[in-house]
Amino acid sequence: MPVMDGYVATRLIKGDLLTREVPIVVVTASGAGRHHDAMSAGCDAFLLKPCLPEDLEGVLRTCLLLKAERAASPSATA
Repeated sequence: MPVMDGYVATRLIKGDLLTREVPIVVVTASGAGRHHDAMSAGCDAFLLKPCLPEDLEGVLRTCLLLKAERAASPSATA
């Protein structure tokens, strides 16, 4: 990305009240040490390329279920 990297973008997205619940999945070819960086930035999931379609589907399902659970939680509105 020309203006900022994905971790900076993630921090901006997660730091904004309007977008903090947007699931962010990192899909990268460089795995060495990146998992910790991604999760520290606030990413919801991390996949290494090449990933299998079923792995991507599983991560997306998990992220969307977590988002739905957070939205349904009484503390989500507090």
